[in-house]
Amino acid sequence: PTVLYSLERLETNWHTLQVSESVERITGYSTAQAVQPGWWENGLHPEEREGRIAAMKLFVERGGGAQEYRFRHALGHYLWIYDELRLSAGGKQLVGSWTDFSQRRLAEEALLESESRYRDLFQANPQPMWVADRKSGCFLDVNQSALKHYGYGRREFLEKAITDLRVEECSPCSGICRHYKKDGTVILVELTTRSLQFEGREAQLVLAQDVTRRERATASLALQARRSAALLELRRMGETLEEPAFLQE
Repeated sequence: PTVLYSLERLETNWHTLQVSESVERITGYSTAQAVQPGWWENGLHPEEREGRIAAMKLFVERGGGAQEYRFRHALGHYLWIYDELRLSAGGKQLVGSWTDFSQRRLAEEALLESESRYRDLFQANPQPMWVADRKSGCFLDVNQSALKHYGYGRREFLEKAITDLRVEECSPCSGICRHYKKDGTVILVELTTRSLQFEGREAQLVLAQDVTRRERATASLALQARRSAALLELRRMGETLEEPAFLQE
C-alpha cells in the first residue's frame, strides 16, 4: 500500500493538509495523528532526523524530490519508507507519496550479510579456493591460500583459466587432477566443487586440496604390500617344492 499526502503553504511554512487512510495500515497512526504538527519529524530515526529534514527543505525549494529513510511505527519498530513529492500547479501545494519497502530492504540486508559471510569464509579458508566461470573456466575470484600455494599474484591468477593449471584433461568438477604450480612443479589436487551464482554469472566454487604427499604415501604402501605378498608367495612355493631324488640317495 501507498500513503498519499499533501502539504499546504501557510505564509512561510508548510503544513500537512491531508493524508490518506492507508497511513494507519502502514504506520499504525491515524490520519488525525498524521496531520499534527511535528508528527513526521518526530517519527524519523534519530540518526537520520537532521539530514532528512534538511533534504525535505531542499526538495520544497526545488519543487520536488525523493528520499529513503527509517520511520517509527506506532508499535515502536522502524519501517523503511520511500518518500517522493512534487510541487503542484500554482506552487501552493506539495503532493507526495510514501511507499513501505521494509521487506525488500530486509532482504537486501540479509543478502549483503550472506555475501559478507561468504567472503570471510572464502578468504580465511586455509585451503586453496577459487570461483570459475562454469562455461569458460576463467577464474573470477581466488583466495589468498590459492595464490600462496600456486605461487601467483592475484592479478596474474585471475588472468588465467582452469585449463592453464591442468597437466592433462580431467574432471573440472571433482576427483583428483594433476596441476602445475607457477614454478612448474606438478602437484596432485583433490577438487570439491559446488555451483553458485557469482555477480550474475553461472559459476563454480572450487576447493583444491593438495593430496600429493597422501597419494605418494598411498602408492608407496601399495608397492610395499605387493612386494611383501610376492616374497611370501616365493617362500610358500619354496617350502612346497620336493627335494630331487638324486639328492635323497
